Amino acid sequence: MTAPAFAFYETNGTWGLAGRGVDPDIGLVDDPSLMVDGGDPQHDAAIEHRLAESGRNPHVSPLRPYYPDRSGTGIHEETSRRA
Repeated sequence: MTAPAFAFYETNGTWGLAGRGVDPDIGLVDDPSLMVDGGDPQHDAAIEHRLAESGRNPHVSPLRPYYPDRSGTGIHEETSRRA
């Protein structure tokens, strides 16, 4: 096991430490009694959050643009026959 060997400045002027990870967006206490039979409170909270966000902000696929007309670019046929 090793300890973090370096630190860096964050954009807000605080120290960032190697290996610290990311703070969770949703605070949740892991209750071992809820995990005995394979339950996962964090997973369940994430699914609930994602479903709620899907209702508020449904996915909209971007329109695919037409493929560009690339005729006239690249190697010309008469040029490729030279040896």
